[in-house]
This record gives sequence, C-alpha cells and structure tokens, in this order.
Amino acid sequence: MPFPTSLDTITDGVTTIQAAHIKTLQNMLVGPLIHNIVAFGAKGDCRWFSDASITSGTAILSSPALAQFTQADVGKTVEINGAAPPGTNGTVLSTTVLSVQSLTSCTLATNATQTASGTAAKIGTQNNPAVQAAINQQQTYGGRVRIPLDPYGGKYLCSPGLTAAPGAVGSFTTSTRPLLIEGDGMLNSTIVSGAPNTFSGLFGNGSASVIEGQIIMSDLTLDGDYTGVAGGAMPQPASLSGALVCLTWPYTNDFAPPSPLAPTGEYHVFTRVRFYRPPGFVFQPAQGAMLDDCLFDQVGQPDVASGGLHYDNIGSGCGDVIAIGCSWKDSSGNYADFTNVGTNTVSRLIMLGCVSRNHQIGGVYAAGVGSIIAFNRLSNNVAGSGIGYDASGPTANRSKNMVFGNVLTNISVNTSLLSNASYGDVVFGNIASDSVSGATFGQGVIDLGQIAGNVNNPAIPIAGAQHGDKLLLQPGSGSGARMGFGTLAGALITVLPNAAGQRFSIRLDPGSTTAMSGGTEIFAFTSGNHLIISNASAPAATNKGANVTSATATGNDTIGTIVVVMAGALAANTRIATFTFNVSYGAASPIINLTNQTSGVGLAIVNPYATFSTGVSFDLFCNQALATGTYTFGYHVIGITAGGA
Repeated sequence: MPFPTSLDTITDGVTTIQAAHIKTLQNMLVGPLIHNIVAFGAKGDCRWFSDASITSGTAILSSPALAQFTQADVGKTVEINGAAPPGTNGTVLSTTVLSVQSLTSCTLATNATQTASGTAAKIGTQNNPAVQAAINQQQTYGGRVRIPLDPYGGKYLCSPGLTAAPGAVGSFTTSTRPLLIEGDGMLNSTIVSGAPNTFSGLFGNGSASVIEGQIIMSDLTLDGDYTGVAGGAMPQPASLSGALVCLTWPYTNDFAPPSPLAPTGEYHVFTRVRFYRPPGFVFQPAQGAMLDDCLFDQVGQPDVASGGLHYDNIGSGCGDVIAIGCSWKDSSGNYADFTNVGTNTVSRLIMLGCVSRNHQIGGVYAAGVGSIIAFNRLSNNVAGSGIGYDASGPTANRSKNMVFGNVLTNISVNTSLLSNASYGDVVFGNIASDSVSGATFGQGVIDLGQIAGNVNNPAIPIAGAQHGDKLLLQPGSGSGARMGFGTLAGALITVLPNAAGQRFSIRLDPGSTTAMSGGTEIFAFTSGNHLIISNASAPAATNKGANVTSATATGNDTIGTIVVVMAGALAANTRIATFTFNVSYGAASPIINLTNQTSGVGLAIVNPYATFSTGVSFDLFCNQALATGTYTFGYHVIGITAGGA
C-alpha cells in the first residue's frame, strides 16, 4: 500500500505523530524514500496480440489464438488498431473489458465504430492512476519513483501520459522538486503508451497550466507501441503527433512562454533510457534535455518508405539538447530537427560520440547558436540528408556552430546552410558524402597537414589576421593543389606545384579568389633543390656619372646583375649611378652585397660597393677607376625590419 499521507496520524491519546514526521525519520535512518509503483497498485501486465477482430456496432472482441483471455482481464484497458474511424486517437478504439466469455472472446464496454479483422491490439491494467500517485508522493516527500520488473513482466500500460508535477488530470499544481524515476534496466522495465497523444507526451502533458519539474530518469524503456514495429497497436498519425517526451526546460513552460525563450541552464536528465517505436516523435518539444548513453530503438517509423512521413527523433521549435554517447538502431527520420521559427528564441544541440546502425534516412538539422556536433559515427542507408540548419528558421538564430570530426555515410555537411562567412560556423575534418576538398576555420593555429577539409567555399577567414585577409585552399585541377593568402581586393600569394609536380612556386595573383592561377612568379623551388628568382621589377638607374653611357639592372629588388657601359674614364670612388628599388624596403636600410662578375677585355677588376643606401635606393661606386668598356656586377639585397627584430 502507499505510504500514509500527512493527514494520517498515529496517537496514543497524548501524542499525535503525523506521517510526514515518520518520513523525515526514515530519510534520516535508512536513506531516500523509494516509491515503488507496485505498492500503489500498478501491474506490468501489458500484452499484445495480432489476431484481433471486431465488427462495427458490436462489442465482441475475438482473438482465435493469441490473446488467451481470462477472468483477470475484466476491467483492463484494451486498445485495438483500426476499430475506430480516424480521429483524436487515430483509428484506435480504446476501451475496457466488460466480461470474458472464453479464451478467445470477450465483451468490451464500448462498441467498435469500424470493423477490424486480424489487427494488432493490446490489453493491460491501466496504470496511469497508480504511477501518477507514486509521482505525487515523490513530489510531496522526495525520494524516487521505482518502476520494477514485476512478476507480470514489467510492461506498464499508461494512458493518458504522466506529468512531472503533483496532482491529477485537470488539477495539477506547480512542481517544486526534481522527479527521480528509475527502472530495473532498459530491457526489464517499460512504460507503454496508451492511445496516441495529440501533441503531448507519454511524459509531459503540453499544457500551459502546468509547470513541471526536472525529470531525472534512468534504466527503463518508454514504448510508443507503433503498429509498424514488432506488432505494436498505435498507428502513425497524419498530423499533430504526440511524443514519448514532451517537456520544456525544468520549472518553465513553453506553452505559456517568456520572451525571449532561451536555455535556463537546467536540464532533464535521461540515462540509459530506451526510446522505443513511437508512432510520432521521440521528443517534441526538446528543451533542456540531457541524454547520456540512451538508445533510440526503431524510432522514426522505419517501416515507411524513405520518401514518406517520418517524425523527427528529437524535434522541437526552440530546442536545447545535449546528447552524449547515444545510439540509434534500425531507425529512420531526422536525428534532430529544431525549426526555431521564433525571432526571440535560441536553439542549440551538443551531440558528441553518438552512433547509428541501419538508419534509413534523416539528418541533423539542429544547428542554432553555439551548437557542437562532433565525433559522431552516423550511417544512413539512403542518401540525401545533411547536417546544418533547418531551412525554415530565421537567420538571426544562426551563429557560431561547430561541426567536425564526424564519420558520415550518405550524409552531407555542405548542403544545409552552414557558413563561416555568413554565420561564423566552423566546419572541418569530417568524412562525409561531400567532404572532398577545402576547409573552413574560425580561429587558432592551423596545421594544414593534419586537416581533411570538407567545405567547397575556398575563402576562409582567420581570426587575428588583418581585416580582409583570407586563407584560400583549392583542389588540384590539372595544375595540382593550390593554397593562398592575402586580401580579396589586392595581392594574393599562392603556392602550387606545376603540372609535373616538379616546381613549387610563389606568385603574386592580383585579386583572384577562385582561379589562383597565372600572375607573376616571385620565386620557385625546383626538384633539383634550386632556388629561382623571377627576372622582373629590377631597380631603375638615375643620376649616372660622367662618361656612363648606361647602367642597367636585370632581376628584381632582391637579386640580379648590373651592366655598366662606359664611354670614357671615371675616377675611383665616384658615383656611377643611383638605383631606386621598384618597391621600397621601408624605413630600415637593407644590406646590399655587390660582386665583380666580369669586365670587358683588357679591363681591370674594379671592386664595386654601395653607399648612401636607404630603403628606397642605393648609390653604386667602385674603388678603382673605370675605363672605356663594359662592366658586369652582381647584387643581392637583404631587407631587415626596423629595430632589427
């Protein structure tokens, strides 16, 4: 029997002790209270049969072989798929057993309104009053509710759903403490959904008049009893589907929401819970749910063809879910989908280390603000799904999501609106249907050798770089892979091998963000370990000395040769010419090395040197006199930063 209420008393004529005092003493002596639903009259005796038949306008239910009715079934709830026309309960007739005639026949309390033959049905004790009574006790006195594996099999039929608050249907009051509820293992303890709910849940009632507490649930199964899986009796609704769980953040109510609606930092916690064959959603809404080591078993109506109606596994408008180490088995539909259609709402999904096996089709469309979807192994049988945003959500609710390290089969990462440029999203290191090249990063040091990219847009902002700077990656297309950085409006430096893979060059590519080809080659490394400097933009000569016919530099501002042609003599240590760099080296004067390469026939070695050098120019001298003829000098300029840093 249930524990006495605070109205119950024990008295010896002098002292009165109320039940609340006893409970306080029990907590002190033996630990938290355990509210076993069996003590409140619950029976886990739900059973299914697939040969149910009933004729419209009659109350006689027959089952030739499987139901095996007994007198103990009188008063139990019966639910028969197809025995009622489409309505609030789909096509399910939900009633009770009035009498039992034989092992194969019983009379119901309500006539069928539609004929059904050889259909799925279930029968069991209606446990909603007992389980809710246990919840009420827990909400009043604390402790935890226990769903045991009882002698009947541990499958407890509950209809309508259960509420994490004290009271009863129509008279619930606000919850003020967490509801702790535990079973004897996900394959031993089961709460079975009764007639389909209309946008409410097996847990959670979707009412604006009820503020439910935090649910902390572990080690049991929530069974939606979908008719398309393993002989279930509940059909898939065409619209307004219910869910196994219908909860807003603890101690709030999305059905009478504040504005803006945003995470509160508190979460309902589900640990080792099996979500089994719902006819609609698993979660709807999914606000403040933390899932740890849970199993999604044959959810999303996997018997329906891939192009048909599949309700989201974790569905919500404004959603807030953390899923760690969960698994999907033999399921279908979107793993998570947050439509987030309001402008004053925030959605986020943290999904880490989850796996799926034999999942028909479905994506993760729950990126919102600050979502992290990482290190998951999701395998779909049918192509066409993705990871990213739900397309119906406003752009104001898209910001700074991370998708990385996922191994995906028949799931794409570039087709669902994720964008670094538009929303600051970070996507990299995924093995997916479309992860063929490129990468996108938001910040930090990037080891390009360790990253397998997957974003086709080649422009990648790097935090900390100058405004407008970009890092660009491009797959090879005849000329090998390319990499570049610079500004989109100005110069772009690219690094690429040539077609034979023997030349690694750096080029100035003016303003191209896609082709990264052509431009001016600055220098290159060849397969022979040779450094080659391009012959372009050499310093220009002015202020030529007496009898200097010409002074011509060939090469560039860094390295090259100078050819001086003399028409007559020039005294030693006299300026031959001033050479102005094509591009200034800046405030610090560079180091200029000059060598005497060759002199004309009969001419002496004249030992060139530079003086009056600045970041803009230098003067060429020789410490021997020049005569009529041609002199060739080599030059090498090394720039330094101001202060020598």
